[in-house]
Parts: sequence; C-alpha cells; structure tokens
Amino acid sequence: MEVHQTNMEPTFIERVTRITEENLTNEQFSVEELANAMGMSYASLYRQVKGNTHKTISQFVREIRLKKANEILLQEDITASEVAYRVGFGSPTYFSKCFHNYFGYAPGEFRKRNLRNKRKRSLKLFRMNKKQRNIVIVLALIFIAALSILLARNNRSPQWQESPTQNKPGFAIDLSVT
Repeated sequence: MEVHQTNMEPTFIERVTRITEENLTNEQFSVEELANAMGMSYASLYRQVKGNTHKTISQFVREIRLKKANEILLQEDITASEVAYRVGFGSPTYFSKCFHNYFGYAPGEFRKRNLRNKRKRSLKLFRMNKKQRNIVIVLALIFIAALSILLARNNRSPQWQESPTQNKPGFAIDLSVT
C-alpha cells in the first residue's frame, strides 16, 4: 500500500537536499552544520538519512554535489576544476575520483561522451535506410505531381475573361457556347 503525502510540507529528504544545495559552494559545510540546520542531532540525522536512502549522510551529500556537477558539466563550458569548487569539493583530484566512481567516467570524458552522443542523436534524425529513403522520394514525387495538377487547374482560362478588344476598364462576359 502506497502512502501519499497530502500536505505541501516538503519531505525529510527534500529538506536535507534543499539545505545541502543551498550550501553547495561551501566546501566547509559539515554534517554537523546540516544537522543543526535540520534542527536535530547528528545521530538522529544519520538514522533518518540512512533509513530513507540506505546511505550515510556523507554519501548522500556527495551524491547531491556530484549530480549538480553533472548538470553543470553538461550545460556550461568550464573546467572540471571550476566545477569541483562550485559544487563544494576542496580538491579537484578528489572530485574527479568521486565523479569517476559515481558516473563511471572522469568529468572531462563524461562531457566529451555526452557531446558526442548529442551529435549522434541529432544526426540520427537524418539517417535513413534504403526503404525509408525510397518512401520519402515517392512521397515527394506525389506531392510535386499533386501541386503541379493544382497549379495547372488554376492557370486554365475561366469561362469569362477580360475582353482583349475592349479598351475600357472592366470585364466582358463571353456568352458564346463552344
């Protein structure tokens, strides 16, 4: 049976995440400071975080920092060292090690792979096999033929037309039967 939160108060984990994100650039932000900001003891915070996430407080906070680093690497063109400091790691080397352990690639390689994948996805839209290419060609030819027929019908002389012998402005109706 699922339990749904009915009030708009943030969950415990949402509060821990928000406080951590607010202090992201502060590499000195400690677990004790997080516990104080949450209004609880270190032991209570540890039990709650471990019970909800199956991770230690340090692991949970590190993951928040790494996920934010991931976003920054994909959105901004800055070095891995700059990213490390922006998400609260005091050492770019330690940041790279943690990033590699969590995502499976070093930060620089991660960015390169994602840029390459973006290019591949955008190029994939234009790749077609023979059957798809033939379908597109046939549809284009049908469209061109239909457009040509419509234009030819619109260019036919109407039953009434302007009299070429009449110099007065206006129209003359040709009522002759052919």
